[in-house]
This record gives sequence, structure tokens and C-alpha cells, in this order.
Amino acid sequence: TEPQGDKDMSHIDLLEEDGIKTLMINRFYEPNEYSNISIDYYSGVKEVTRYLNKMDYKRIGLILGLEKQDQSEVYKKSYLDAIAELGLPIDEELLQYSNYDEAKTKEIVNRLIDYGADAIFTISDRAALIALDVAEQRGINIPEELAIVGSGNTDFPRLIKMTSLDGKGEVIGRKATELLLEKMTEPEVFRKEHLFLRSPLQ
Repeated sequence: TEPQGDKDMSHIDLLEEDGIKTLMINRFYEPNEYSNISIDYYSGVKEVTRYLNKMDYKRIGLILGLEKQDQSEVYKKSYLDAIAELGLPIDEELLQYSNYDEAKTKEIVNRLIDYGADAIFTISDRAALIALDVAEQRGINIPEELAIVGSGNTDFPRLIKMTSLDGKGEVIGRKATELLLEKMTEPEVFRKEHLFLRSPLQ
């Protein structure tokens, strides 16, 4: 997979040449020469941003993963487009890259709170849980003083009823298995499919 902007996918070519069938999940390569299935995160992130604004949050911080990684860049573009469409000022200080590091994420959450963010949207549920922990340690009331939204809708946010962008894990897993089996029985088949998030917030 692409760690940080590296578009050299020759290792996938080697697998395919050896007869090992591949299917990429949530990797956003354009042009894409590989069978791929992914969630439409662009639409989902826009909907989350609009939802937060509708709930009267105006200074929405966004915690991304790795800089130049495609998923981070999709989140960033969607967020900036939504902010512009809502007529809110674009403030690059509200956009931060965590590199998926816990200590750095805590530092970013504290910085965003001190900077006046009234909502924090994160690229993963794990980062959202870290943000929640920081907020609780600081005695900040959720969601009255600070809204926190994660991504993935994994087990943890569901248990504590935290809002999360639904990554459709079960749906995409099922569909990916179907497409991979199809590719194994029809070697020349190429499929690039996007699953659109209809109700992304859970």
C-alpha cells in the first residue's frame, strides 16, 4: 500500500505476474491500473462538515493521518470544499497531520482546543478516542463545549455512542470478497468500484 505519496506500485505488478490476484481497498490511485474498491470518503467528509456546521459549530478542526497520503488528501480537499461552500473562513491552522501517532495526536488536540476549535473531526476512530480522553482530562463538556467526530464507525465509538463517519467495513469486506472471487474465476476482469455513503453518521 501507499505509505506517503509513493505511487510506485510495481510490487502489485509482481504479484499479478506470479498469478496472485489482488484487489485494492480504499486506495485512491488515479490513473488506477488495479482492481479497486473504495468508499466515497469525499462525500462523507463533506456531509460531516455540513452536519457540524448545522449544529452551530463554526471552528471545525480536522486531524488527518500522514501528509501526502491519498486518504488524508481526500479528507482535506473535501473539508476545504465544504468550508468554502458554507462561507466559513478557511484557516489552515485547523488542519493538522498526526501521522497516526498517539503523542502527536494528543498534542494536536490540545493545540486545537487552545486555538478555539469548537469541533474536532478525525481521520480515525482511534484519534477521536484520544481527543475525547484529552477533552475529559481538561474538564471540557462533550458535546456542549466541543464536538468530536471519528471515522470508521468501529466497535469502540458504537459502545460509547460517539458520532463517527461510517466506513462501511462489513459492506466493503463482503463486496471485496465477491470481486476478488470473480477476478480469480475470470482472470482478465477489471473492476473499479466506489461504494457511496448514504447515511455516513452513526
